Amino acid sequence: MNFEVLYDVHPNVGLGGFMSYHTNHKYVGRETLSLSSTEALTTDQQRSAFQLPFGLSAAFPLVNNSIAKPYLCVKTGAMYAQYTTYFGTGGVQHDSWGYYVSPEFGVRIHPTGQHWGLHIAGYYSYATNHVQTLTGEIKGLHNLGFRLGVIF
Repeated sequence: MNFEVLYDVHPNVGLGGFMSYHTNHKYVGRETLSLSSTEALTTDQQRSAFQLPFGLSAAFPLVNNSIAKPYLCVKTGAMYAQYTTYFGTGGVQHDSWGYYVSPEFGVRIHPTGQHWGLHIAGYYSYATNHVQTLTGEIKGLHNLGFRLGVIF
C-alpha cells in the first residue's frame, strides 16, 4: 500500500511526501537448525517481513499537455523494518531503521482532464536496514514492484 501527496511547484517539478506499507510472508517446512555448538532446534517456521518506508519525493513530468502524463520520480527517506520468525508457540523478532531510496517511472492518466485519474508505476527500492533472523542476517533490503492506483 502506498500513499503520496504531490504538489506541482513548477510545470516540470512536483514535490511531496510518501508513506508505504509492505508485508511479505514465507512458510519454511520442518528442518533442524544448528543454533550453537551445543544447541539444535527442529521446527517449521513462518517468516514475516514488515517494511514501512516514508519520506520526501520529487517528480519530473516528461510530457505535460496530454491525457497520459509519464514521469520520473525519486523518493528518499527512512524505513522501519521488522522481521519475525515464528516457530512452535514462540518466535524471535528483530527491528531496525535504515535509509531508503527509490527511483520510479510511471504514468498518470487523467481521462477527463479533471484532477482524478489512474496511476500506474514501476519502481525499485533499496534500504540500508540490517536485521537478524533465526538463521542469519540480512544486510540491505531490495524491492522491485509496480503500483496501480487512483489519483484524486
